[in-house]
Amino acid sequence: TTAGFQSALLISILFWQKHGFVEVTNQQASESYGEYAKVMMLAL
Repeated sequence: TTAGFQSALLISILFWQKHGFVEVTNQQASESYGEYAKVMMLAL
């Protein structure tokens, strides 16, 4: 369902914020997160 998809995206992003930014701080990771955020906004 759309709600389930949004929930999965939100959980993934929260996980990324908690773990990804701590361990990975290079520019590519930041750009990937930006694209992921755009996808989430489109899904909403």
